[in-house]
Amino acid sequence: MKIITNNVPRKLLCYHDIPAVKQSDFNYLETGEQFSPRFVKYKCEYHDTHEFMRVEGLRYPAHNPLKGWDGVQSDTYFSGVLFKWSDNYEYVIVGRYYS
Repeated sequence: MKIITNNVPRKLLCYHDIPAVKQSDFNYLETGEQFSPRFVKYKCEYHDTHEFMRVEGLRYPAHNPLKGWDGVQSDTYFSGVLFKWSDNYEYVIVGRYYS
């Protein structure tokens, strides 16, 4: 598995920080959730960090190629987006994986 990242922390965005044309992708949010910073822009796309699957607790942690990452979201069977939280949970580092 190959992981590509530039290790640049990206500030989390609120729903209202996302362009109106992209907001319809997240119409499942309730009113109170629209004000919490949880979105990240990566490769011209917006991702909801609450929609990522947790990486923690995988079966073989010593041989886990995703060790050190907190969340994963698959694009295809062989690729997807990864993220890891900063210490204060205001930023995330985003990357891509390919197998």
